[in-house]
Amino acid sequence: RPVLLVGGPGTAKTSTMLRFLGKQDPAGTVYKKVSFSSATTPKIFQQQIESSVEKRQGRTFGPPQNKKMFVFIDDISMPAYNEWGDQITLEIVRQLIETQGFYNLDKPGEFKGIIDLLILGAMLHPGAGKNDIPNRAKRHFHVMNVTLPSVASINQIFGAMSSSFFGWSKDAEIKAMSEHLVSMTISIWDRIKTKMLPTPAKFHYLFNLRDLSRVFQGIFAIDVTTTLDSQYNLLALWKHECMRFFSDKLTDKKDKAWFAKEIFVVLEPFA
Repeated sequence: RPVLLVGGPGTAKTSTMLRFLGKQDPAGTVYKKVSFSSATTPKIFQQQIESSVEKRQGRTFGPPQNKKMFVFIDDISMPAYNEWGDQITLEIVRQLIETQGFYNLDKPGEFKGIIDLLILGAMLHPGAGKNDIPNRAKRHFHVMNVTLPSVASINQIFGAMSSSFFGWSKDAEIKAMSEHLVSMTISIWDRIKTKMLPTPAKFHYLFNLRDLSRVFQGIFAIDVTTTLDSQYNLLALWKHECMRFFSDKLTDKKDKAWFAKEIFVVLEPFA
């Protein structure tokens, strides 16, 4: 049955789906990844599918070598609405699921059957400017909500990475300070998520797990054995990466001043 993953940004919807597809037996299955945008039209989608199938018999088409195909549609809710409130690109996806085929673009009225296809999708939660998909299409999917990992899981993931990375340092103070980095980063991340909510004027105020991971990615780019010579340098590096990924998203001076104050509140116990 078609499956639809719904979740916030940074919840690994696409990664989860691609990992699942990567584990399929290549002898019997193939997969195709399609990304929708507001400019995707039914014709574009139909041409992408038709380019991936070959003639089986008569007017019936299917994936090459009699294999089965997974078609993964990322950002399936992105196509624009028309003046009647319909997403016509989603209607042709629904038609493919329901009737297993399309009408020929070159010969009007001729139906091309397409078999051995299974549609998979991923989309953001509707609302706050994000589209929903029509119920006519949604009823065909098994819908699964993808949530962020718990704080304990985040602590375990980044804690293990931090422990491994700073284990190369010969400075005991740096090692001791590195143990606090995860809790400090989660603290400032929680504060900015709670305070800086998206609005129509600041629709990009979205702070997800991806931003959290980028802070550590920046920290882990340093040469821990030669560059870091004190725990205060480590705190300065952490502050710099937080400013780079959180504060630089903020658009006015008031918001930036609030973040600067909050980051010093987090740093105060270690100053």
